Amino acid sequence: MSTNQTNREAWRKFLGINNPSTGLESGRNGGAIGRTAGRSGGAGGGGMLDSDSIPEGDGSSGAEKGDGAGDAGGQIKPGDEFDRLEDLYDCETGEVVKIDGLGEKGSEQYPTGFENCNKPKKPSMEDLADKLIYTHTLKRQSIDGVNDEQTTRTLSQSKLWENASVALSFVNSVPCPHPNFPNSTCRGVSESSSPNTATYTQSIRTSGGIRQIAYAQASYTTCGTLACKQYYINKWVEEPWPGVDKNHLNWNKEKGCFEPLCPELNTAVSDKFKDCQKERILCDKDGNKVKVEVDGNTVKVTQAKYNQTAEIKNGKVQTVKKLTESQTEAEFK
Repeated sequence: MSTNQTNREAWRKFLGINNPSTGLESGRNGGAIGRTAGRSGGAGGGGMLDSDSIPEGDGSSGAEKGDGAGDAGGQIKPGDEFDRLEDLYDCETGEVVKIDGLGEKGSEQYPTGFENCNKPKKPSMEDLADKLIYTHTLKRQSIDGVNDEQTTRTLSQSKLWENASVALSFVNSVPCPHPNFPNSTCRGVSESSSPNTATYTQSIRTSGGIRQIAYAQASYTTCGTLACKQYYINKWVEEPWPGVDKNHLNWNKEKGCFEPLCPELNTAVSDKFKDCQKERILCDKDGNKVKVEVDGNTVKVTQAKYNQTAEIKNGKVQTVKKLTESQTEAEFK
């Protein structure tokens, strides 16, 4: 993220919002999850498309995002390659979900510090030789008397994303217009961001002018000195599985189903995703339903938006089958 604009877009993408005053809504087939409403289906038709064909659609460039990731809201096409499917949400709660393990063994993307499902251990100075320490700060203030500041130190930026989500939820929780100012009007949440900071404010307009009723900021600074690293080691505590990755599911090829990545370590996963299941029905960022199911040694992804089912093996889309409207409806019954 080299500019404020791209950084703002990244924050909104992570938090699932289209503008600063819009929260993450429950998704349904065709109902937006914090974005404009999406289509529930595309053109009908039938037949299998071979790996050299491009399926009919809206002219999109496919679902590949790079770095081994696929966009569940993009039209999956034969030849697309990705090890995991992102931009998925729980249709009821709007919580972020990730489907991993679509590629070769070892292609999974583990949270920092939990590589290969190993429990984090206290680092030594040698371990930190080429590392930076990220000092994360979360500030919250409101007219209702809340005024706190929390500081944590990690070896990654991931805590910033989690803190930003907490910050946004906090300012949205303050009543607006505020009951202490009955004749005021709510101006909504405004946000500003940079590569290492996200700030959210909730303001009202009164007869006396603009008044801020809630403020929250997530930020970090970096440090690479020996003294900073020694302080980090002395204050080190075992970090839990990151909340931003709590619904990170993985295709367990031995069991033939989707289960939480590193289930012994991820204790934050939502109850509905704890069990190992062969099929999951989720939503993309526009609220269109997406079904992901294990079929032998392949995974099938059905996208309601495009009326199609793609078959993925070893991280590559083998075929894409177009569906009729009725076939698509049957897939999600």
